[in-house]
Amino acid sequence: MQVHVYRNGKQLGPYEANQLKGLLNSNQISYDDLAWIEGMTEWKPLRVIFAKFTPPDAPVAYHRRFSNFYKACMESICAHRFCKNKQFLVNFTSKHLRFLFAVIVCALIGIYSLWPSGTSSIKHVLQADSEISDIVRNKRDASQPPATQVAHLMRGISLSGCPQKFKEAYVQHIHAWDDLGHIQTQVKQFGEYSNSEEVLTEAFVRGAQGDPFGKVNEYTADLQSLRARYTEAQEHISSTYHNVEDVALEYGVTVSQKDVH
Repeated sequence: MQVHVYRNGKQLGPYEANQLKGLLNSNQISYDDLAWIEGMTEWKPLRVIFAKFTPPDAPVAYHRRFSNFYKACMESICAHRFCKNKQFLVNFTSKHLRFLFAVIVCALIGIYSLWPSGTSSIKHVLQADSEISDIVRNKRDASQPPATQVAHLMRGISLSGCPQKFKEAYVQHIHAWDDLGHIQTQVKQFGEYSNSEEVLTEAFVRGAQGDPFGKVNEYTADLQSLRARYTEAQEHISSTYHNVEDVALEYGVTVSQKDVH
């Protein structure tokens, strides 16, 4: 199975499963990077794709834990000084209470497994995210577009302990900032090109050839296209962050007003 990986604004691959394991072990890629295989409609974190290559573990941990817990409870009851007929108590619980006890424990385990987890990790991520705008303003790197700097700092935030759904939403938000960074680079290049002598010479020659507004019309069309893509990228950032907010709320985390990076 061929797997494509999207990392740091670049599409890598395709890779086979054994190649992915080697790249992961050498930290050249991470499980949080987006990945895609043929037949998928959207990019998803690599850990989701990689799960296809690994069969699920047999659910024995809960059974072993329950068995040990039940044994400890029975020993504790039998050891109590008020239990005079200990064998009778063991037989009684074995015949009449074991099934009920198993049902209660399984219900508690089920409730625990469905209980929202990762709340503190989500709060940590959102707090670190809200501080990025100040970092970019105070330590702006002129060699990189502001949006690219924001995406780089967001990748530095650890998503460890966060629920998978929140990780996926936040990674999508990072890539939205990446897209805006690419467009900001193109805007800068467009400005430099439009003011170059090459453009002025071309406009002059075309004017002399009877096409005085040809270059101006091309410039206007290109500028409008860049503006439309810039606006679309900003809207994508907003929509992906709203998705981050919605997922956070599912885990009981209320999001404060986000600073504009």
